[in-house]
Amino acid sequence: MMRSTSHIRRLACVALIAMVPACSEPTRPGVQAEHLVLITVEGLRADHVSSLGYYRRTTDFDRADGAAALDLDWIAESGVNFSQAMAASSDPRTSLGTIHTGAAPLTHGLLVDGRALPDDLPTLAEDFAAAGFRTAAFLCASDALADTGLARGFEVFVETTDDHRALQAFAKDLEESRGDERPRFWWLHFSGPRQPWSPAPIATGPDFRAAFLGGRDMGRLDESAETFRALRDGTFEPTPVERDALVALYDCELLRLDFLVRRGFESLANTDEKVDLLARSAVVVVGASGVELGERAGAWSDDSGSFEESLHVPLLLRHPGSITGRRILGGTVEHADVAPTLRELFGVGDLRDGERSLLARTDSYVRREFPERPALTLVATPDGGLSLSARINDERLVLEYLGTPRLYDLARDPSQRHDLAAEMPERARELSRSVFDALLATPAHLDWDGDGREFLLRTLHAAAGREARD
Repeated sequence: MMRSTSHIRRLACVALIAMVPACSEPTRPGVQAEHLVLITVEGLRADHVSSLGYYRRTTDFDRADGAAALDLDWIAESGVNFSQAMAASSDPRTSLGTIHTGAAPLTHGLLVDGRALPDDLPTLAEDFAAAGFRTAAFLCASDALADTGLARGFEVFVETTDDHRALQAFAKDLEESRGDERPRFWWLHFSGPRQPWSPAPIATGPDFRAAFLGGRDMGRLDESAETFRALRDGTFEPTPVERDALVALYDCELLRLDFLVRRGFESLANTDEKVDLLARSAVVVVGASGVELGERAGAWSDDSGSFEESLHVPLLLRHPGSITGRRILGGTVEHADVAPTLRELFGVGDLRDGERSLLARTDSYVRREFPERPALTLVATPDGGLSLSARINDERLVLEYLGTPRLYDLARDPSQRHDLAAEMPERARELSRSVFDALLATPAHLDWDGDGREFLLRTLHAAAGREARD
């Protein structure tokens, strides 16, 4: 019997579908982002950001005309807010090495002064430049970054001494590169609320100090570098009134940062091109580090903390064209997840061994695994040693070289006041072993007292109850 032509066509379609490999994934839905804006900020604590529930409006700028301000809260509200993001280190330079490579500090080596990224470890800028992007970086960092290897792959790399100057350099580049039809990757890095806190005014900007300080009693505080140095070394002990004033000063610095971020986004949105660049860009905002505000024995450290205040940072991802926004996602994520996410989002590289993409958390059109693992933090201490900290779900384990482990239950004790290691020694050893195993699997480029990995394993072996192994 003759079959109809339409029936034959249907059978052919079924046959073609059957030939497609079962493991192939559907194309990402929506409109592909054309440009990338990466903003990194030093000293930015997640628990002082308005969008995560802080009681002061530090990142929610009021416009006089009542319109929505293109600021940090706008990014958080229109994008995806990863509420449990952990820094690779409380030292911003170490964290930036991880953000730009996806590699752990032990692998990229920016734990020690004078070190640079290994030549065989590609950066985001190198990957994007190879894909045809125009790459440009505008930075104000607490330490110079040009010699760290982070400049590799950037066509334009500008370092300044003030956040406002970095923003001005960015705006100037936007003007000068008008007409360049290549897709663009911009990196803006702000020193942000780094000490000393003294929120300088910006032309046409609001009075940042008046927002949270007003007529507040400052006690003995003079906002000098000497005062903050004395805070860090413990020779200046603030009274409760002075401590409250210090926290208010920090929050004023966040408000100033938010104003600068808003200026940057407005520069992108107000270009005279046919469609504003901001609408065509994926935006990522990530804290490079947090800061301690006197919570533990008067600690006011900028870059050597191993606790939540120094390590829990904001991580925001926005591109409405392809990623559903207005979401706050829990679950621990890391700096190391940023680079593979951006490479996948723009199709400039595949996931490498051990990498995770945050798109596995944001996308619903296809189900993928996002393997859980300890969020490891490494900090070089002033005495030449190491502090290691690991966040495992709602627990934090803190270890120092051959020191006694400290264990905290963050759900019940978010301020980490009560060390549970003595009460729960088996749990402390179990978590130490998981960290031990994670470090064994980490490639090491770092030469520190010989072999960097051996140094770390010796840090852990007593707590884990194992002998250090090759």
